[in-house]
Amino acid sequence: MTVYLVGKAKLSLWQRLKELFSPTNFSLKELASLPTAFKSEIAIYFCFSPPQTEAIAKRLKKLREKGNLVVIIGEGKGIRDFYKEFLLFPSCSSPISFLNLAYGFSKWRERESYFASLSRELEKSSQRLKEELALASVIQNSLLPKAFPPDLPLAMSHKYIPHEYLGGDFFDIIRLDRDRLVLIIADVSGHGTSSALIAAMLKTSFSHAAPVCPSPQALFKAINQDFAFRLHTEHYITACYCIIDFKSCLISYSLAGHPPQFILRASGQLETIATNGFSLGVFEDISYEERQDSFSPGDRLILFTDGLIECPNQAGQPFGREQLQNLLNQNTSLTSEELSKQIIFRLLSYSGSERFTDDVTLLIIEFIPFL
Repeated sequence: MTVYLVGKAKLSLWQRLKELFSPTNFSLKELASLPTAFKSEIAIYFCFSPPQTEAIAKRLKKLREKGNLVVIIGEGKGIRDFYKEFLLFPSCSSPISFLNLAYGFSKWRERESYFASLSRELEKSSQRLKEELALASVIQNSLLPKAFPPDLPLAMSHKYIPHEYLGGDFFDIIRLDRDRLVLIIADVSGHGTSSALIAAMLKTSFSHAAPVCPSPQALFKAINQDFAFRLHTEHYITACYCIIDFKSCLISYSLAGHPPQFILRASGQLETIATNGFSLGVFEDISYEERQDSFSPGDRLILFTDGLIECPNQAGQPFGREQLQNLLNQNTSLTSEELSKQIIFRLLSYSGSERFTDDVTLLIIEFIPFL
């Protein structure tokens, strides 16, 4: 770093400064007057008794604004008043104090430069991570089914809103044969990248198990054994699995630690579907209960994850099942898409935030009436 001595000083002080700075890493240069053009390098300027003029003050301010250290050395009330916003030293100051000041400033600049460089690298890494997470979010969404096969008498409206870029909620649909279709909605504990990876594992496990497991009970038993063996984390999975048979107009279902779901009948009556069953991936030898119910044309299956009913307002009170039930009872005339939008709109209004505290997934499956 260059140290500039500007102006007139006592010969003894000048000589002492040269002796002090010559064995250091500082490059010492003398200037008769302040430069009008400023170099890009950061330097230290010791200005001895500078003239009290606006032109000189502007040059000094510009030097300081460029990041240079500007020290005014002089005495008298005039100098103190005119250059009061600068670093002032009396003429009798020890040359050692100037050296220490220069040394401290140079070390500070080195650290500042290092941390600025580090900050830039962290910012670049953060931006790359955001871009990768955004891409991962697009990929995760592409894995979710968007509609049923066109030849099936079913329509679907779904809302999938992860808490972060990636979510631990999951749903999938597989057609077993001409008259039967299976679907699952699941919630991996937590949210974020780790939960999303487990949800991807669940999709693979479900895709392999569903075609060969004859019932919801058998499927959950197979998936649970798979994850209890492989999942060496504190995560667990809650899920609801349904087999819809269009020919017999029946739905078979089983729940694994998942909140009770709903069937909204064509008549407007709201019914709860629930079974006993422990969450997946915790204990190996677990049995699951299975039930069967009618599912006729005009009926709608309302499936959701607990992020919906547990979403808190500003006071920390959850949205709750009762509010969801009231919404469903009061809006039976809405289409499935209108109904799902109304539920999410009310949830956003209730939470008072643009981001939910957990992943939120809502599926409305409608058995289209025969023409």
